[in-house]
Amino acid sequence: MTRALSAAPERAPASAARALATQIAALDWASIAAQLDAYGCATTGPLLTSQQCVGLAETYASDTLFRSRVVMARHGFGRGEYKYFAYPLPELVAAPNSCSRSSGRACNRAPKSCRSRRARA
Repeated sequence: MTRALSAAPERAPASAARALATQIAALDWASIAAQLDAYGCATTGPLLTSQQCVGLAETYASDTLFRSRVVMARHGFGRGEYKYFAYPLPELVAAPNSCSRSSGRACNRAPKSCRSRRARA
């Protein structure tokens, strides 16, 4: 059963977003960088709870929460679609990308080697 969603994005508790940001910061970034270099991909293990995943998935039914929708077949990329969240982003999506609420600056938590590789690209 699909439940109706309001136009305003449902916010995750700030403590859940802080916990996620802390969990991401604590990842073994050296190992992740080594896996990326060796295999072209890396895994982190679970970062969201099942309930958080379900909550984010349920937002997909509400077009008002998204700024654009891409239908892959229209661009020759097979079947399916994806959407880009509108701003403000849901807290669980925004929190890992933000250093602090006071500074409001974006934070790059990737290892130094990845940042320098991106700068050369």
